[in-house]
Amino acid sequence: MSTTNTQFMQTLETPRLILRRPIERDVSKLFEMRSDPITSEYLNCDLDEDIEQTQAWLADVCKKMDAGDSVLWIIELREQNETIGTVSFWRWVKEHYRAEIGYRLLPGFWRKGLMFEALWPVLSYGFDRMGLHSVEANTHPENLASRALLEKIGFVLEGHFVENYFHNGIFHDSTIYSLLKSRFIAQTRIEFNHHYREPLGPAEGIE
Repeated sequence: MSTTNTQFMQTLETPRLILRRPIERDVSKLFEMRSDPITSEYLNCDLDEDIEQTQAWLADVCKKMDAGDSVLWIIELREQNETIGTVSFWRWVKEHYRAEIGYRLLPGFWRKGLMFEALWPVLSYGFDRMGLHSVEANTHPENLASRALLEKIGFVLEGHFVENYFHNGIFHDSTIYSLLKSRFIAQTRIEFNHHYREPLGPAEGIE
């Protein structure tokens, strides 16, 4: 069975980013992100109304991480030391070697290739360190930017569920993507290396 001790989860690095465990000083930026209707437009979730809600959410996240049930990284700009988003494996089905990935980025940092850059080492960590065989992504059909990102990385559309999710009095559709470890190794490494034109270090690549 796939296992990892998230108390000692690896800090991951890319040319522009540091991905690390959340700490208390991240709360203000996390609240900004989790209370922003633009950031949460396609997530079909309630917004945080005050920073105490964000603190409670973060405490629950850290508890699950320490129990080995999920992993969440803060996305931080390397040069500015600024928290700009999160990426996580939050639904981890260990007996099937499968986890669901989730990600969120503050709007001021969209369309800069930052989430693509962040997802690469996270997926490497999932397949190499967590022992995953496949990764799932659940996104809103109208979230075209997220769908394009997933497809660029190598995720394959596996299903479109009609009105399978109820939130705020409305039934919503879901599109389900999946990425196998074998596909990630075969396709995505080549694209990432070409994009940055430099070899991947141990923190970013597949060992």
